[in-house]
Amino acid sequence: MQSNKTFHTRFHTTFTIAAIIASGAGCATDGDADADDPTEEYASELLGCYGTIDAKYQALGGPGGFGQPLIPESTTAGSTGTHRVYSSGAIYRRFNQCAWAVQGGILEKWGAQGWELGVLGYPVSDEEWVTDQRGRVSHFERGSIYWSPATGAAAIRGPIRTKWLAMGGVHSVLGYPVRDEAKAIRPPVIQEFEWGTIYSSPLATPYAVYGAIGQLHRELGGATGVAGAPTTDESSCWPSTLGTRCQRFERGMITWTASVGPRFRPS
Repeated sequence: MQSNKTFHTRFHTTFTIAAIIASGAGCATDGDADADDPTEEYASELLGCYGTIDAKYQALGGPGGFGQPLIPESTTAGSTGTHRVYSSGAIYRRFNQCAWAVQGGILEKWGAQGWELGVLGYPVSDEEWVTDQRGRVSHFERGSIYWSPATGAAAIRGPIRTKWLAMGGVHSVLGYPVRDEAKAIRPPVIQEFEWGTIYSSPLATPYAVYGAIGQLHRELGGATGVAGAPTTDESSCWPSTLGTRCQRFERGMITWTASVGPRFRPS
């Protein structure tokens, strides 16, 4: 459970969000949609598409389901939609689009990203269960925010999100994102997950490093260390004996075998 935290919203209304984040990710209606499927049709998720904020609010249960309104409905900062804040979250709607609810730790993370004017844009789904039932997710125009009790909320977008979803998303060897993507010296962007890291560059395909190879890579200093940034994904070595794994880096290769473990071989 997160502690009380008061923040000043960019529409100049100060309120305490303890009630919004008290349960971690929020209190959205539970759903069983395939939230981490990149082909998901958001408009059909959960309660469906509602063309007004009030209609959405009533569908969420009104005061009994989404709390009392704290401010009147008003135009968003960029004058591209409307929003209203309630004691259990907020509902946003881009003009001529569906209205969607954002809550709890996901709402707080989205606010830190710049709300609808930030890199993620407007919400395009309600908060819902991720298919592994360990966490919650809300999708936005240009990315997603995932939350779990173990990891908190983290935003994921762009080539790193595409790579992660292709690997299996939360079901992959990486698990949930634990931090937002961050700028680095080399490569330019990295994002950490429960069990690994994805490195991304505008000039190259994103690569994931995880497991025993990832552990040794970190011990060697990561992308700025002895081995450098990854230049391939992990794969079976060839030619080699069955079960050997290899991953190439800027200044060498890390190999792994069950009998020896990971070893760095400089180029």
